[in-house]
Amino acid sequence: MTIHQSAESQVIPPPISELIDTPTLAAILSVSPTTVRRLVDSGRVPGVVRLGRSVRYRRSVICKWLDTSCAAQIAQGHKGGNR
Repeated sequence: MTIHQSAESQVIPPPISELIDTPTLAAILSVSPTTVRRLVDSGRVPGVVRLGRSVRYRRSVICKWLDTSCAAQIAQGHKGGNR
């Protein structure tokens, strides 16, 4: 690797406002932060970004995930909330 790199080979991090934390995601999903952590551990949440020990989520990926998940549930006739 040389000191001079082309712009194409550099990884550009997302803007800070693009990343949300666990309590914010929990509020968006109307669940507890513990539930968010369990969903992340089971691999059910996309857009996870690990920064050392911190975990953040890409807002755009989460929004797209919610849009497709909700659309899929509507298409399947799932009403939610009933167990």
